[in-house]
Amino acid sequence: MINLKKLKKKNMNWYRKAQNITLFHGSNYLGNDLNINNSETGNALFLTDDAFTAAEYGRYVYEVSVNLNTPFTFDAQGDSWFKISMKEIINKAREEGFDSVIFKDIRDGKYTSFSGTVYAILNIGILNILNILDTQKKPEWYLENNELV
Repeated sequence: MINLKKLKKKNMNWYRKAQNITLFHGSNYLGNDLNINNSETGNALFLTDDAFTAAEYGRYVYEVSVNLNTPFTFDAQGDSWFKISMKEIINKAREEGFDSVIFKDIRDGKYTSFSGTVYAILNIGILNILNILDTQKKPEWYLENNELV
Protein backbone atom coordinates (compact mmCIF):
# COMPACT_ATOMS: atom_id res chain seq x y z
CA MET A 1 0.00 0.00 0.00
CA ILE A 2 1.20 3.48 -0.83
CA ASN A 3 1.82 6.00 1.92
CA LEU A 4 1.43 9.42 0.26
CA LYS A 5 3.10 11.26 3.11
CA LYS A 6 6.19 9.05 2.84
CA LEU A 7 6.37 9.42 -0.95
CA LYS A 8 5.78 13.17 -0.64
CA LYS A 9 9.34 13.69 0.51
CA LYS A 10 10.72 11.97 -2.59
CA ASN A 11 8.63 13.08 -5.55
CA MET A 12 5.32 14.64 -4.62
CA ASN A 13 4.08 18.11 -3.83
CA TRP A 14 0.94 19.34 -2.10
CA TYR A 15 -0.90 22.27 -3.61
CA ARG A 16 -3.76 24.13 -1.95
CA LYS A 17 -4.05 27.07 -4.35
CA ALA A 18 -6.67 26.65 -7.11
CA GLN A 19 -5.36 26.44 -10.67
CA ASN A 20 -7.63 27.01 -13.67
CA ILE A 21 -6.11 25.46 -16.78
CA THR A 22 -7.10 24.23 -20.25
CA LEU A 23 -6.55 20.51 -20.91
CA PHE A 24 -7.48 17.91 -23.52
CA HIS A 25 -9.15 14.48 -23.55
CA GLY A 26 -9.24 12.11 -26.52
CA SER A 27 -12.15 9.72 -27.05
CA ASN A 28 -14.10 7.87 -29.72
CA TYR A 29 -17.25 8.84 -27.79
CA LEU A 30 -19.01 12.01 -28.88
CA GLY A 31 -21.30 13.59 -26.32
CA ASN A 32 -22.00 16.68 -24.26
CA ASP A 33 -20.40 15.33 -21.10
CA LEU A 34 -17.37 13.43 -19.87
CA ASN A 35 -17.45 10.74 -17.22
CA ILE A 36 -15.05 9.22 -14.75
CA ASN A 37 -14.30 5.65 -15.73
CA ASN A 38 -12.79 2.82 -13.75
CA SER A 39 -9.86 1.40 -15.70
CA GLU A 40 -6.66 -0.48 -15.04
CA THR A 41 -4.98 2.86 -14.29
CA GLY A 42 -7.60 4.08 -11.84
CA ASN A 43 -11.08 5.47 -11.33
CA ALA A 44 -10.57 8.86 -12.98
CA LEU A 45 -10.96 10.90 -16.14
CA PHE A 46 -7.57 11.31 -17.77
CA LEU A 47 -6.58 14.56 -19.47
CA THR A 48 -3.34 15.92 -20.91
CA ASP A 49 -1.92 19.35 -21.60
CA ASP A 50 -1.00 18.21 -25.14
CA ALA A 51 -3.78 18.11 -27.76
CA PHE A 52 -1.78 15.87 -30.08
CA THR A 53 -1.37 13.23 -27.35
CA ALA A 54 -5.11 13.42 -26.63
CA ALA A 55 -5.83 12.77 -30.33
CA GLU A 56 -4.00 9.44 -30.04
CA TYR A 57 -6.78 8.19 -27.77
CA GLY A 58 -9.72 8.88 -30.07
CA ARG A 59 -11.31 10.71 -32.93
CA TYR A 60 -12.76 13.46 -30.75
CA VAL A 61 -10.56 15.80 -28.76
CA TYR A 62 -12.34 17.55 -25.90
CA GLU A 63 -10.88 20.90 -24.90
CA VAL A 64 -11.83 21.48 -21.27
CA SER A 65 -11.32 24.11 -18.61
CA VAL A 66 -10.39 22.55 -15.28
CA ASN A 67 -10.38 24.26 -11.89
CA LEU A 68 -7.90 22.29 -9.79
CA ASN A 69 -8.77 23.14 -6.20
CA THR A 70 -6.82 20.44 -4.35
CA PRO A 71 -4.53 18.66 -6.81
CA PHE A 72 -1.96 16.11 -5.72
CA THR A 73 1.24 16.12 -7.81
CA PHE A 74 3.39 13.08 -8.55
CA ASP A 75 6.69 13.33 -10.46
CA ALA A 76 7.01 10.16 -12.59
CA GLN A 77 10.61 11.09 -13.42
CA GLY A 78 10.26 10.07 -17.08
CA ASP A 79 8.72 6.65 -16.48
CA SER A 80 5.92 5.35 -18.69
CA TRP A 81 2.37 5.37 -17.29
CA PHE A 82 2.30 1.57 -17.07
CA LYS A 83 5.47 1.41 -14.93
CA ILE A 84 4.11 3.38 -11.99
CA SER A 85 1.28 2.52 -9.64
CA MET A 86 -1.21 5.10 -10.94
CA LYS A 87 -4.25 3.26 -9.60
CA GLU A 88 -2.87 3.14 -6.05
CA ILE A 89 -1.83 6.79 -6.15
CA ILE A 90 -5.26 7.83 -7.48
CA ASN A 91 -7.14 5.76 -4.89
CA LYS A 92 -5.05 7.12 -2.02
CA ALA A 93 -5.42 10.71 -3.25
CA ARG A 94 -9.20 10.26 -3.42
CA GLU A 95 -9.25 8.82 0.13
CA GLU A 96 -7.35 11.87 1.36
CA GLY A 97 -9.75 14.35 -0.27
CA PHE A 98 -7.84 15.51 -3.37
CA ASP A 99 -9.86 16.43 -6.48
CA SER A 100 -7.17 15.42 -8.98
CA VAL A 101 -3.71 13.93 -9.42
CA ILE A 102 -1.12 15.59 -11.64
CA PHE A 103 1.40 13.11 -13.02
CA LYS A 104 4.37 15.20 -14.17
CA ASP A 105 7.19 14.03 -16.46
CA ILE A 106 5.32 10.86 -17.48
CA ARG A 107 5.53 9.14 -20.85
CA ASP A 108 1.99 9.02 -22.18
CA GLY A 109 0.28 8.22 -25.44
CA LYS A 110 0.16 5.20 -27.66
CA TYR A 111 2.76 6.42 -30.14
CA THR A 112 4.78 9.01 -28.25
CA SER A 113 8.09 8.59 -26.52
CA PHE A 114 8.31 12.06 -24.98
CA SER A 115 7.35 12.94 -21.44
CA GLY A 116 4.47 15.22 -20.56
CA THR A 117 1.87 15.86 -17.91
CA VAL A 118 -1.24 13.73 -17.32
CA TYR A 119 -4.11 14.91 -15.13
CA ALA A 120 -6.33 12.35 -13.40
CA ILE A 121 -9.61 14.11 -12.56
CA LEU A 122 -11.32 12.59 -9.52
CA ASN A 123 -14.25 15.02 -9.33
CA ILE A 124 -16.06 15.67 -12.60
CA GLY A 125 -17.56 18.86 -11.15
CA ILE A 126 -14.25 20.72 -11.55
CA LEU A 127 -14.30 20.74 -15.37
CA ASN A 128 -16.21 22.47 -18.14
CA ILE A 129 -16.14 21.43 -21.82
CA LEU A 130 -15.04 24.35 -24.01
CA ASN A 131 -14.89 22.69 -27.42
CA ILE A 132 -15.02 19.29 -29.11
CA LEU A 133 -12.76 18.84 -32.11
CA ASP A 134 -13.38 16.09 -34.67
CA THR A 135 -9.93 15.21 -35.97
CA GLN A 136 -11.33 13.33 -38.97
CA LYS A 137 -13.54 16.20 -40.19
CA LYS A 138 -11.07 19.00 -39.44
CA PRO A 139 -7.57 18.02 -40.56
CA GLU A 140 -6.48 21.68 -40.46
CA TRP A 141 -6.61 21.37 -36.65
CA TYR A 142 -3.24 19.60 -36.73
CA LEU A 143 -1.71 22.45 -38.71
CA GLU A 144 -3.21 25.08 -36.42
CA ASN A 145 -1.58 23.28 -33.47
CA ASN A 146 1.80 22.99 -35.24
CA GLU A 147 1.44 19.22 -35.55
CA LEU A 148 1.71 17.19 -38.75
CA VAL A 149 0.08 13.81 -39.30
